[in-house]
Amino acid sequence: MATYYSNDFRSGLKIMLDGEPYAVESSEFVKPGKGQAFARVKLRRLLTGTRVEKNLQIDRFRRRRGRSRYEPDLPVQRR
Repeated sequence: MATYYSNDFRSGLKIMLDGEPYAVESSEFVKPGKGQAFARVKLRRLLTGTRVEKNLQIDRFRRRRGRSRYEPDLPVQRR
């Protein structure tokens, strides 16, 4: 199963979301002044043909590996 990012949502893309097949009709990246960014996506259910609009959190699709800045070999500076 592929991992999609917010900029991968294009018209015509077929995705599985919550166990159901959807076709992307349009998408819009929204970065509000307060809070996390999200993608507003208009989808069409392929089984029933109904149109659905969902706000998808960006971190749901973005998988990154975190890095620790702690290095045990460096001396600790105390003030």
